[in-house]
Amino acid sequence: MQHKYPYAWRHASRLRLRKATRTPLASQELARCPLFIGCRRKTRVPSSPLPQPILDASANSSRLFRDMCELLQAAIHVVSIRTTRMAIAGPAPGEQDQREFSLMSVEKGEAASESLLAMGSGWINLTMTLAKDTSDHLWATSAAAATLASSRSAAQWFERQADLLQLAAGFPGNPLQLADLATNLMQQILAPIHGRAMANAKRLRAS
Repeated sequence: MQHKYPYAWRHASRLRLRKATRTPLASQELARCPLFIGCRRKTRVPSSPLPQPILDASANSSRLFRDMCELLQAAIHVVSIRTTRMAIAGPAPGEQDQREFSLMSVEKGEAASESLLAMGSGWINLTMTLAKDTSDHLWATSAAAATLASSRSAAQWFERQADLLQLAAGFPGNPLQLADLATNLMQQILAPIHGRAMANAKRLRAS
């Protein structure tokens, strides 16, 4: 049977088909379709966070960089204020200016001595830490190797071999741990100078 208005009939048929697919029954049938279920599922990639040693080294490096930036900013501020006061005071500075100018040499000597003391103690602590960690690591590696040699099955062998490889990868003298220890030492050396510079900047800004 030929319709009187074929184009209008086709358009109405398409509209009816769209409405039918929007009904709850059609939606339920579509939701039960295996192809639809497979397309709807998303593959979740397991999260792989960075190892903790890398995060610790990154955090320590960021703190050291922040302290150096703060020290540079405070030093520029203190030098500019003291240079301006020297230029204003001229050859005959007042009592307050003389006290401020004499404080410059005193605080530099104190900060330098404290920084050298921190460097010496830091080197001693670094050496002792490396020696202790290396000794503990060698003892644990030897025990793991002995345990591996006493394996009685292939499953035990592979399991204990994985433990031994994991211990070997955690050697205390690896570059990442050495860089982390060196960063901590630099923070200890910089701490006295950073503290004096920040205190002077705060005091001169308030005066």
